[in-house]
Amino acid sequence: MQSSEVDELVRIGELLDGNSVLALEKQLLLKPDALALRVQLLAFYSMHSEKIRAYVDHVKYFIEKYGADEKFAEFAIYRSASSKYLNREAYEEIKAAWFHQLHLPGSSILTAMNAANFFSVNNEPDLAVAALKSHPDLTRNPDALYQIASLLKLIANRSGSEEKIKEALDYYEQALGLAPNHTSKVLIRIEIALIAFDLADFMKVREHAEKALELAEQSQADDVYGYAVHRCNVILGRLTLAKNDIPTSMDHLLKAAAPQPSALLAISGPDLSLAKLLLSNGYYDAVVEFLTGLSKFEFSETHQKKLTRMIKTITWP
Repeated sequence: MQSSEVDELVRIGELLDGNSVLALEKQLLLKPDALALRVQLLAFYSMHSEKIRAYVDHVKYFIEKYGADEKFAEFAIYRSASSKYLNREAYEEIKAAWFHQLHLPGSSILTAMNAANFFSVNNEPDLAVAALKSHPDLTRNPDALYQIASLLKLIANRSGSEEKIKEALDYYEQALGLAPNHTSKVLIRIEIALIAFDLADFMKVREHAEKALELAEQSQADDVYGYAVHRCNVILGRLTLAKNDIPTSMDHLLKAAAPQPSALLAISGPDLSLAKLLLSNGYYDAVVEFLTGLSKFEFSETHQKKLTRMIKTITWP
């Protein structure tokens, strides 16, 4: 089943009335593994908190049957994302279903990754990390390594734990060693550079930011290129600013203001950290030029408003 088909079934399910739901449930008794029926019914029940028992049963079905399937596990995860806040008992039952799948003999690393997504969506990153660490294939899967590194980085940012940030760095470096393609290598190197900055390992910052930019420039038609140009130049600009090399820092700032179109950058939004640092040091003209340049980029409306607000708040002495 294609994602577009799932989306259409969800749309239909959300519009069902009570009689239609009863009819589908009767069909399901005859065909308990009819996926189209299951998708429609879960879409319906996820919008009706008074149907909590049926809702939980359908979520658990998807976890049991499709825990290792990215598409249908994701569907179940996001349809059950609010259960923690709507009904704690239901959430605990769904959580237990994920743990049960994790502990089955021969459980796939994909199941662990999907379980981690469920815990992450429900704001339990520590459980997400535990789910991934519990699987013996963690260190053999670059996507799982990247996922656990990102979770540990999130935990470190919240807690200020240097131990967690070092652990995240270790997992990112393991992921880099297994990275299967050019895009993965670029993205992982950018993450390593950012973490190295937090750890004041400036040689590692330069090494990975420059290498990420070099790799990205080898395939300028790739979507990751514009993202890398922006992020790497901001990182290198922060690095040179820390060494009080203002001209080079501003040069990197302006290079970061003119990336090629990139869906990844449009979604993630601009990195304004260097602009804020230079602004605090009085370099108003360069920052305004940077923000004006970025405002021409096709960011989401939220990110565009953020740029506009920053420009309006700048006041010259």
